[in-house]
Amino acid sequence: MRLIVVTTLLWLSAARAEFTIAGPFAARDGETCVVCNSKLSRDDLAYTIDGQRVAVMKGMEQEILANPGKYVKQARPEGMLFSGEKNSGMTSPWFWAGLFVLIGLVFGGFCAHTAMGKGYSPTHWFALGFFFSVAAQLALLSKPSLREGPAPSGLSKIPVTQSPILCRACGAANHPTARNCIRCGKATT
Repeated sequence: MRLIVVTTLLWLSAARAEFTIAGPFAARDGETCVVCNSKLSRDDLAYTIDGQRVAVMKGMEQEILANPGKYVKQARPEGMLFSGEKNSGMTSPWFWAGLFVLIGLVFGGFCAHTAMGKGYSPTHWFALGFFFSVAAQLALLSKPSLREGPAPSGLSKIPVTQSPILCRACGAANHPTARNCIRCGKATT
């Protein structure tokens, strides 16, 4: 469920990008059209989209105005040093993707820890917790424990090896190797 919500938010944030478009201006001789890659003359047009000059052949301006992001990306230089980005901070899709992973890791860890305590597979429940977060944690909490008693499965309580010795004076039970009674302090043998 969380995966669908985050994917939708990423898609909406990418689709919402708005551009500031200025122009049209006269193109310069020798500029290249971003739509058809042919040489332009002064009779053709140029626009400024988000501060980036984009030249286009006359008659093709509707193509560039319909999808400015596609053509601005072609005209901008690639690389970190010369990027024409206005916002140099973290973009929205990366923020949501990072938040998705962080929440998934936290709930995956909670589910794995709880599953191990209840006797279920921690790997299986980590994966469920990573993708389904709160729903997986609630489902795991509602499942009964597979463990009986305080000892983990496969282990049992160590049996008593010798019977305790009773003190002759007060009748208190003492460890078989004790020399003096723990209650009265007299010799046990």
